Amino acid sequence: MTDEHVWPEWLQRELVSLGARFPQYGPGREKSPLGPTVPACAECNNRWLSILDNDVKPVILDMWKHRRMLDPEEQELVATWATGRAVVMDALQPQPILPRFFAHELRVSRKPAEGTWVWATGFVGPEKFLHTWHRPLRLQPRGERIPDEPNGLCVTFTVFRVAFQVVFSFWRGIYDTTLNYDVGEQLTQLWPMDGAAHLWPVGGFDFEAIEDVAERFPDDLTDVA
Repeated sequence: MTDEHVWPEWLQRELVSLGARFPQYGPGREKSPLGPTVPACAECNNRWLSILDNDVKPVILDMWKHRRMLDPEEQELVATWATGRAVVMDALQPQPILPRFFAHELRVSRKPAEGTWVWATGFVGPEKFLHTWHRPLRLQPRGERIPDEPNGLCVTFTVFRVAFQVVFSFWRGIYDTTLNYDVGEQLTQLWPMDGAAHLWPVGGFDFEAIEDVAERFPDDLTDVA
């Protein structure tokens, strides 16, 4: 086992160059942060996760700076990276709730597992270089009562000028993910993909708005099976 950084070192270095400081990582680490880590197998951490970070880095950096088209290959790459970060963020919690299947499927197939949705939007500030929200979900299967235990997870996080939201459904139903207009027009769905290129960004949220989306969305994720 090795230690996997919740925030990749390349990302931390880029953010420090833009003025970010990480005093919570300990005295003297403001300009060369290490950040929190979670245990990860050496093969995952040193091989495919490292390759994924190297591949996604130029896309993420370009998403910070330019209005551009995201082709399907880039959408899958970014969605896979965001899903991996969400899995790691859950593992950092005192009581992780994400079933191990999601991490296993991600490692084996190199893409998000069935029952995963990934959205992204522009983040317009004020500056929160890295911020996370971790919210268990109790999704109501059709014809059944709301479960007592979480059967889903919503992880929302900002990465400088991009905000991601990753939703996991532990119960493999068919869900209606049609978003209300005010939210939907601001989000780009990266996963599942529709096979088309998409303009980035289509909109953006300030901190108050993305916090509201993190705390309330996707309450309307309903089972239609």
